[in-house]
Amino acid sequence: MGEKSIRWILIRNYLIIMAISLAIGSIIIGTINKQRVQCREYLEDTQTLKRTTVILDLLIEEVKGQSIEIVVDEEIQSVLNDTLKARQNIVKSILHKYMIKDNDLSAIYIIDSYNNVMCTSNVSVENNERDFLKKFDFMSIRQKEGDCYIALATYPNDIPTIYIARSIRSRETGDILGYLFLFIDTDYLREKLSGILEKIDFEMLIADKSGTVISLPKGNRLDRVYKQIIGNTAKAKVKKEWESKYHHIELEDSESNIRIIGKYIGQRKDNTLEIILLGVHFINMVFFILAIFFIGKQVIYPLEKIAMCADEIATDSKNIGGFEDDGNYKEISSICHALNEMLHRIQLLVRQAKEKERMLKALELSMINYQVNPHFLYNTLNSVSVLVAIEDKEHAVELIKSLARYYRACLNKEKELNTVAQEIEIAKEYLNIALLKNPNLFEVMYEVEEGVNEYMMPRMTIQILVENAVKYAIRTINEPLQIYVGVKNDIAQERFIVEVRDNGKGIDEETVEHIIKDEKIHSESGFGLRSIIKRIQIIYNMQNIEEIIRIETIIGHYTKIKLYIPWKVYKSEFENMSSIDW
Repeated sequence: MGEKSIRWILIRNYLIIMAISLAIGSIIIGTINKQRVQCREYLEDTQTLKRTTVILDLLIEEVKGQSIEIVVDEEIQSVLNDTLKARQNIVKSILHKYMIKDNDLSAIYIIDSYNNVMCTSNVSVENNERDFLKKFDFMSIRQKEGDCYIALATYPNDIPTIYIARSIRSRETGDILGYLFLFIDTDYLREKLSGILEKIDFEMLIADKSGTVISLPKGNRLDRVYKQIIGNTAKAKVKKEWESKYHHIELEDSESNIRIIGKYIGQRKDNTLEIILLGVHFINMVFFILAIFFIGKQVIYPLEKIAMCADEIATDSKNIGGFEDDGNYKEISSICHALNEMLHRIQLLVRQAKEKERMLKALELSMINYQVNPHFLYNTLNSVSVLVAIEDKEHAVELIKSLARYYRACLNKEKELNTVAQEIEIAKEYLNIALLKNPNLFEVMYEVEEGVNEYMMPRMTIQILVENAVKYAIRTINEPLQIYVGVKNDIAQERFIVEVRDNGKGIDEETVEHIIKDEKIHSESGFGLRSIIKRIQIIYNMQNIEEIIRIETIIGHYTKIKLYIPWKVYKSEFENMSSIDW
């Protein structure tokens, strides 16, 4: 998983918050804008409907005026007072005169008090008196008491139209002489209104409670939906849209018992929301750019400065200057103060840890030394006791003298290191002690390269290696052991190589494996090698055992051990241990 910077996290969170804010804002603005648009549409539709209905009102008023002229016409009054049917032709001629006068009517009907139907019409109609009398509510017309009754009907030719009816009363007695019906020409009405409605993309219906509908323009969508609603065949979605007050506008005339329904069908374009959102997005982008700049300058840069300082401290442990506080921000000051305090504590802990490590190394090295020296002393004294026991005083005295010289050479508590020459001398004294006990036990060959005698190495290193060869490599007493001791320089690696080999028994693989893995060894022959490795690790600060020792051995044939010792000791740690009393 890739690393994420604080700048990226802040910018990402800022973007998320702004996106959420924009989404919520868009919803709120959209809702408000929708309500505003719906309100505006409602007002516009209402105003449009009222403007168009003015034309219809004017037409109806004109027809109402005609109806008044007819009912007060003296000839009509005179004829209706006469009950003779032969005089119906006179009424028809009078009505025909009025029909010619106004072309906005399709038919005029008069019904006398004896239910005789007299009419004149621009369309072909069947004068079925019975059928006509069934279609109209004369009681409602009579209740108007001389005023107009306005409604819709599909008479006389099954085309929905508006009719105006009123009772005809005698001017002398006030008795009802009959009823007048004026039918407005629907084609004239459509011609008068459709042109205007089409220009403004508006549909209109004239409807009554019985379900009769005049659609303007003819056969519009609003007409189809309304018929589905009143016929109870509309789907749920259509009903929901119809019930919405913004889907259509209805104007109801209580005097005419009809209602006018209108709906704008054009595409209203309102870019207010888009403009607002565009402005919000623009402002957001400006704020985003400013946020990137200020976040980088005011927040990220101080943190990056702290990170750079921490990196410098981590890479250059000797140059520890601490974290600088510019004092601009309380939080940055707190972080710098905390880091400086932590750095101080770390430095203190590091010094304490180094001191503890130095003491532990010194103690460990001291324990190794005290384990090595008594081990050799015990073996030598054991040999002296054997010579005394067999009363070989001459060899015993010589052995004791050699032992004294040996300890004078090797036991020096003033320092932990000897020169290569001193180590060779110690090894020779040890081997002399061993040869005093048995002169034919082994043969030794030394090969020390010129220039390495003054190199320093841990005390008793070569002595331990040859001691192991003498103690554990001899196969039989009658077969002398061949021991080779060599020290060579390795200029390329800035080290020298100490090699001790013999043609003896060899070391078993398990012991070699334990030595290389730095594991505890139960075999006595492995203890000396392990102590050498441990001291080299401590003195030269080396951890990889394979860089310290290499063992080649074949059981029953030979053993070859090479030690790789650097020219220089690990002074920063080891020199501090030089004052310790070993």
